[in-house]
Amino acid sequence: MRNKLILSIIISLLMALSILQIQPATCQPTQMSVLNPETGDNNFIFNTTQVSVGYRFNATVWLYEVTDLFTYQVHLEVNDTLLNITRAWIPDDKYWIFYGRLSLPVQPVFRDYDHDGSREAVELGSTLLGIPGEDGEGSLAIIEFEILYAPSPGETCSCALNIDDPETFIQNSDLDDMDFTPVNGYYEISTAVTPEPPHAEFDYSPKFPLVGETVTFDASASTPNGGTIILYRWNFRDGTPVVDETDPITNHVFTSIGDFNVTLTVFDDEGFNDTAWHIVTVVPSEKPMLSVEPAFSSVKVGDIFQVNVTLKNVSEELKLVGVQFKLQYNKTFIEALEVVEGPFMNRSEWAPNGTIFTSFIEEDPMYGSVVTVGILIMPNETGYWNPPFPSGGGTIATITFNASGSVEGASMLILRWTGLFDVDMNEIPHDVFHGQVELLLKVRDIAVILVEPSLTEIYETWSTNI
Repeated sequence: MRNKLILSIIISLLMALSILQIQPATCQPTQMSVLNPETGDNNFIFNTTQVSVGYRFNATVWLYEVTDLFTYQVHLEVNDTLLNITRAWIPDDKYWIFYGRLSLPVQPVFRDYDHDGSREAVELGSTLLGIPGEDGEGSLAIIEFEILYAPSPGETCSCALNIDDPETFIQNSDLDDMDFTPVNGYYEISTAVTPEPPHAEFDYSPKFPLVGETVTFDASASTPNGGTIILYRWNFRDGTPVVDETDPITNHVFTSIGDFNVTLTVFDDEGFNDTAWHIVTVVPSEKPMLSVEPAFSSVKVGDIFQVNVTLKNVSEELKLVGVQFKLQYNKTFIEALEVVEGPFMNRSEWAPNGTIFTSFIEEDPMYGSVVTVGILIMPNETGYWNPPFPSGGGTIATITFNASGSVEGASMLILRWTGLFDVDMNEIPHDVFHGQVELLLKVRDIAVILVEPSLTEIYETWSTNI
């Protein structure tokens, strides 16, 4: 007995609404077809010069020449080594068969029969909530597919977008099954045997070079794709000449700050070439510094005191939007009470939408007693950040402590897990400066008493009581 996902729902609704009525049976020739919305036919033909693994495309299931359509369900199945069914939905435009009618769409049910993470089948449908049924033609469903496999050169792979299944059905207002002709879609992907250009790719280190610092550019990840790479051409876009190398690794020194669109073009022995690029952000020779201030303080038991975690030497070219750190302390001597955000990251000129500030006073399994802080400048409505970006320096967070210890000693204030992040969530190199707090049980004073001042000559001596 086939599993009609929506039939029981339909019957229950119709009985509840008291609208189940008898309609004349129809014998119109009906066809259900899987259509390519780009071409209007049943074929989905691709080659790997146009698309690659991960590419997605849609198919529309269309119904022709139907009379008194009241309920439908589409079951579509594919070869899940070639395609993955990623999404499916009921249309809501004027071409939908039930457009303008009160209806109940049923959410899609995806099937992964072999549990390999790729979905090879989907079922979805809809039913009217009142008679009469619909006549004519229109779309039933839209289904999205992801290409999983790219064939080798000279190979062609294909499969059906198959709706010819017992779980695909249409019913009239009597809830009787109606005959129709299913027309499957046809999917094909091929790879031609043609020369391919090389693929240019490179990395560089450090990610945020300082002015005057040597930067290493490495194009070893570039691939020839059949030929042999014979030349690596570098353009650093900083006013220096273009550099041609036969070795994939080269060095360069930038003499000014800024964003430089460094391009690499690789040439092979078959006459093909390819280009890759990276924006390299060169920053002032002084790195940003995250530090504890004051660096040293002395407190006595019972004192409530504060320390600041500050950031210095920030240049706008860094495009800083996020900061994180853990401040480790010794709970034997002091105890954290409160954490508040400092003003630096939340300044209106570079944080017009404010910031997200999170803080925790916690016991870390690695570091012990810590104060954990994270700050992120809120992006704009598009999910990105606009200049200007933070520059200069200021307080990131202020932490209030209680000098709660019962023995004298010193607690280091150590910055752990530190991170500065740019708009692409790349980590910005920085320096760290820790702090220290000394706990005293009482204040030590030295007093000189019972001394009567008098005029004396040099080398004379007298006694004092201390």
